[in-house]
Amino acid sequence: MKVLIRFGASFLCALAAVSLAMLMFNLFYSHAFKPFVAVGIAIGIGLASAIRVRKELSTNAFAVLVGILAALGSAAGGWLSNG
Repeated sequence: MKVLIRFGASFLCALAAVSLAMLMFNLFYSHAFKPFVAVGIAIGIGLASAIRVRKELSTNAFAVLVGILAALGSAAGGWLSNG
C-alpha cells in the first residue's frame, strides 16, 4: 500500500510540474505541449519513487534510476505522440 501511495503522489506531482513546464514552453514554441511525453515522464518518476520505497535505494542510485526511467518514458511518449 505504501508503494502505491508513493507512486500516485510522485506521479501526480511530476505530471503537474512537467505539464506546467510544457505549457510555458508552448508560449514560445508552437506544438511544445505533448501530453503523452508528459505522462511518460511522470510514469517514469513515479515508478522510480515506488522502487525506492520498495528497495530502500540510496540517493545516488535513485537519481540514476529517475534519469533512466524518465528518459524511457519520454521516448515512449514521443513515439506515441508522433505515431
